[in-house]
Amino acid sequence: MPDNITVSDLRDAPQFREIMADRLWTAWWRDEGLITKDQLVRKIGENFTSTGIPFSLIAHRGDVFCGTVSVIEDDMPARPQYRPWLAALWVEEQARRQGVGERVIDVALEKVSRLAAEIHLYCTPENTPFYERRGWNRLETNVDGVNIFRRSTVA
Repeated sequence: MPDNITVSDLRDAPQFREIMADRLWTAWWRDEGLITKDQLVRKIGENFTSTGIPFSLIAHRGDVFCGTVSVIEDDMPARPQYRPWLAALWVEEQARRQGVGERVIDVALEKVSRLAAEIHLYCTPENTPFYERRGWNRLETNVDGVNIFRRSTVA
């Protein structure tokens, strides 16, 4: 991973809020029509009043956005027993395959370790190997087309 990547809490780097919202909305919600971009911006705004979860991390090179990940309380209402969740990992095309995603996840795991003993995520079958190689344990397979994982935050 390039040494010139910084990972900041969104609360400390609010200038990245709009680009974060744009990338996430375009990737996951624009075509579904379930949430507007303005609604997503407001949801991301919850980070600024939180002292714990939710929080979002931003990977950047100076003022250049490289990626993001969030930790939220609930990412799958059908599984209320799984809390909290790692969610919305996004890495810009030009920053992919450089360790940016792994770096923001590692920082998220370190931060959440002070708040919870474990964390969950869901991903597509195509992304499953990425998480398995990084120590995530599969809890459920093919839940509406995604796999659910858990990882302990205790060392």
